[in-house]
Amino acid sequence: MRALALLVVVTAALATAATGAVDPKSLVIRPAEVPRGFRLDAAETGVRTNEDEIRGPKLTALYEGWGRVTGYQAEFRRQQDIIGARVDVFRDARGASRLLAWIDADMSKAGMRGLRRIRLQLGDRAWLYRGKSPSDFSFVIWREGRLCAAVIGWGVSERQTLRLARLQQRRIEAALRSG
Repeated sequence: MRALALLVVVTAALATAATGAVDPKSLVIRPAEVPRGFRLDAAETGVRTNEDEIRGPKLTALYEGWGRVTGYQAEFRRQQDIIGARVDVFRDARGASRLLAWIDADMSKAGMRGLRRIRLQLGDRAWLYRGKSPSDFSFVIWREGRLCAAVIGWGVSERQTLRLARLQQRRIEAALRSG
């Protein structure tokens, strides 16, 4: 009987871990961490369920195939400048890898003037995109285990964007170690 009870507890714990017990909101950068003058844009900030994110049958099939569980996005504004942060949670690392590859392919087709892609040492795999379109921007996207994360800066320095991405990555690593 004890063995059965233990099996039920272990199975429940594994099921919780496999379906997204990680809270993506706790992983993204916070208002106190962005440069002075930036304010949280409440209309663009919040949980991003699959239903929120899916815009047509193609994305529905992709999200289902990738095993996306949920996500969270935060956006900060200072006049025309924007900082965005995001974390998407998947059932396993394959899904996060597929989203990263899909975004990488999409960025290569974007046709942005002066866009450059640079490999970064961040998480399991990461890219920095930088360019001008029409103002300076930098976009960091990476995978850590079953999470795919991103930080984008429009009108802020690449150094600031990288600092925020590394801060977010430290938070992700700590959450995955404790979870």
